[in-house]
Amino acid sequence: MADTPALEVRDMSLRPGAAPLNEALRPGEILGLAGLDGHGQETFLTALAGLTRPARGQVLLFGAPLAGFRRAVAAGLAYL
Repeated sequence: MADTPALEVRDMSLRPGAAPLNEALRPGEILGLAGLDGHGQETFLTALAGLTRPARGQVLLFGAPLAGFRRAVAAGLAYL
């Protein structure tokens, strides 16, 4: 089970034409997110939390597609 990502992003783009992002985080890993104001960090985090949908791609929680904010919270994902 340790090889199954807790959170995975597959071919996710936040806006049409943007380069897709692929990333996988396993239980216990920590990811830092940095950037200039207005460059999409909040949009990225709201998509990870299931509050908004990306323009393309998908977010997976423990291998299952994210089906909204309630499922994210039930799986232990928080957005503060």
